[in-house]
Amino acid sequence: MLALAVATGNSRVYVGHHYPGDVIASIVVAFFSKPIASKPLESLSTFIIKMYKKLFFRLLARKKAELPS
Repeated sequence: MLALAVATGNSRVYVGHHYPGDVIASIVVAFFSKPIASKPLESLSTFIIKMYKKLFFRLLARKKAELPS
């Protein structure tokens, strides 16, 4: 994932969409914001996965009940 981020940053500078300072600043912001945002996002993703599984299995049970025996 890091290699993809580096390649993307380099390509943005190469094609002229960003200055090198923009890319470096985004790396610094990402470095400091990751520890702050990781715990809430982890709990949010866990919640979303639990809700998806609950909904999926409920729909699957409903479909199985509708199938002729």
